[in-house]
Amino acid sequence: MAGAPDSQEPGLAAGNFLYVKMLLNDVETGQQSLANLEALPASLDEIYHNFLRRFTVQEWEQRYQPLFGVLAVAMEPLTEAQLAVFTGQKRTALRQNLGIVRQFLNVGQADGENESFRLFHQSLRDYLLDDKRSKSFFCASKDFHAAIANLCLSKFAEAWSACDDYGLRHLPQHLSQMGDVQRLSSLLLDYRWLQAKLDRTEIRALVADAELALANATVPPFDREALSLLGRALRLSAHILALDKHELPGQLTGRLLISSHASVQTLREQAGKQTAHPWLRPVTPALLQATSPIVFVLSSHTHPVRAVALTPDGKGALSAADDRTLKVWNMQTGEELHTLKGHTNSVLAVAVARMGGWQYPDHRTRRPGVGPENRRASTVHRGPCGTSQCGCDHARRGAYPLRIL
Repeated sequence: MAGAPDSQEPGLAAGNFLYVKMLLNDVETGQQSLANLEALPASLDEIYHNFLRRFTVQEWEQRYQPLFGVLAVAMEPLTEAQLAVFTGQKRTALRQNLGIVRQFLNVGQADGENESFRLFHQSLRDYLLDDKRSKSFFCASKDFHAAIANLCLSKFAEAWSACDDYGLRHLPQHLSQMGDVQRLSSLLLDYRWLQAKLDRTEIRALVADAELALANATVPPFDREALSLLGRALRLSAHILALDKHELPGQLTGRLLISSHASVQTLREQAGKQTAHPWLRPVTPALLQATSPIVFVLSSHTHPVRAVALTPDGKGALSAADDRTLKVWNMQTGEELHTLKGHTNSVLAVAVARMGGWQYPDHRTRRPGVGPENRRASTVHRGPCGTSQCGCDHARRGAYPLRIL
């Protein structure tokens, strides 16, 4: 490949190394010739278009459009079995189809045994989902989000525990992407769904689903109120459910006890019918209610919390405690990011510099100077019991919580 080709390919690629890679692959297999540079594809879109043109209309509509469409909207790589379900194709035919388009797929291992598939590059996904670029090979994203969502709902709506992990993880996103806020709200306010998803994922996933729905401006006010209460109840319960998922019915019942919202009452009734394992049913609002100004409880320290410092942007926090550690928190999700160890005694104070850098505290012998410039970003909370804020459930499971207002 001497002479003219070396000087022309970079111009055609316009810095796109993927284009060059695919062009060279086609030259190597004989699908492209360098004899006529004017005939080379001018872009990735043209390479994709030329490849797909080999299929007849019937082949595209029945075999390859369902396959590419599902892969274009999938939230994670899919196994052959999952693709067979979502596309409605028989395994033998699907395997043949995957083999024909394999050059445009990334193939991995889903569980150490079964292969998993996803589109090999974001540019192919963008091409397929843009009707102006892909023209007759357009894959309408809403149609394929709906195909996945409808299949999950039709098969598992009465028994979410039988749903596969993909459906439990991503059904809310598919409903949101297809714009079906009514079924999204109904799903998230179904106790059977909440318990099945919690059993197979984690509490942060349930909180994220509620936030996803609330971020949609088209959710009706009636449903928005119920989803807001649910989200707040889940956040307040996160430190408990992270330790014991079986406490979901008691936590939801106790934290939504005073709500008169019809959907919330239905959710409480569904939770009350849970008999898979014993649980304590609150009959008075002893737990923090979803209407409380407290947003969530950060629980990880094993001894009383002595100080909390917030970052200037409010997105992070650093807590200091008698367990000789400092902990770094994500204030948007309540997630513990890091535990800093090394102190030989209780850590009594911590501060965050105004410009965002950390001020490092010493143990009992020293306290960092907190000047006027960063006083607003440094907050020390102490309650009667030595925690950041006293409460009746502060010592649960030996944990000392931070109540975030």
